[in-house]
Amino acid sequence: MYETAQALSRVSPLTVAEIKASGTIALCKYNRLMITSPRALLRGYAWLDTLSHEFTHYLVTQKGRNSVPIWLQEGLAKFLETRWRGAPGLAVDEMSLVLLHKAAKDNKLIPFAAMHPSIAKLPTQEAAALAFAEVEAAIRMLYLHGGQQALTDLVAAMAAGARDEKAVSLAYGKTFAQFEKDWRDSLKELRKDPPAQAPGAARPLERKALIFKEDAKGAAKEGGDTPGERPVDPEAKRSVRLGEIFYARRRWAAAAQEYGKARSRMSREIPQIARRYAFAQVQLGKLGEAEAALASAAQRDPQDEAVQALYAHVLQKRGQPQKAKAALDAGIAVDPFDPELHDVYLRVAKDLKDQALEKREENALAVALGRKVKPAAPGYEGAESGTQGPDPAPKEGQQ
Repeated sequence: MYETAQALSRVSPLTVAEIKASGTIALCKYNRLMITSPRALLRGYAWLDTLSHEFTHYLVTQKGRNSVPIWLQEGLAKFLETRWRGAPGLAVDEMSLVLLHKAAKDNKLIPFAAMHPSIAKLPTQEAAALAFAEVEAAIRMLYLHGGQQALTDLVAAMAAGARDEKAVSLAYGKTFAQFEKDWRDSLKELRKDPPAQAPGAARPLERKALIFKEDAKGAAKEGGDTPGERPVDPEAKRSVRLGEIFYARRRWAAAAQEYGKARSRMSREIPQIARRYAFAQVQLGKLGEAEAALASAAQRDPQDEAVQALYAHVLQKRGQPQKAKAALDAGIAVDPFDPELHDVYLRVAKDLKDQALEKREENALAVALGRKVKPAAPGYEGAESGTQGPDPAPKEGQQ
């Protein structure tokens, strides 16, 4: 794990410019999994899924005897990167699926050959996102046709000496030309997931731009203090604008009312608006209303770390430590260096009377705050963080 993009560049074939332009901040090379620490980024990133992605590359390289080309390597890794926590095929965010659908309709797909020698060499993060969505869709089609066995057969055929087109044909049971036609045809229909999703198994809402701290130039953690996605309905837009005005002036009742109006007119949840609504309700002491909004937002985009932090705070206050723990784990899977997550986790550990967890979180909070961690003493490994004051409210302005 490397502290900065510069450190990763020194031990890999990628330049710092390529790492930042493509958003490729991890790779598997020289029999090593190499990733950039989430601490290097302004908002963290899905580092656990990234480790799973790179480990899949390692396995495919070993099993395929280093014969699997980049488009199949990346397709397998992207499709399987969420399998460790549930179903495969949930790594590509909704916005990238829309981008893929549009590129297919406009005949602007990136050719598989153009992805060689690495998707990291593509010029922009958007181009890399499109390439990942393309190859993930190709592997998904193989999986839907023949299950995990089809993917195993694909790699085994290449290990035995088959070229990529022949291996795909063997795994698919049809010619490669037919496979490619079926794949292109499938992209012209926007992919729809089943509405009911298990906790933590939802698809991310959008591809988060990877912003390195040295490039942030004082930007807020969310790149600004206004929601990114906006409602389409004109009345909802108006209510959001009013909500932002009242929110900035700390007029919580008026802000909650306007955000509530906007949410009632939206066909789907916008997590940042739901979080603003929930934060205003927390200030008014209406934790039940806040919990309902945050549950909806977390299901809509489980990788919204700011939502998970506030959701955990509300759940802990309402006496639901196990549910709070799940929300905290989801947040830490994106930004393990956010002290707010560990501050709430410490309270959850005390609620659960879990001394080992409490000690772990004391240390984690110290690290996140840049404090020294005490050397482990017999029977104790606490943090040199002093005593904790009263439970603080979430620092929404920093989220």
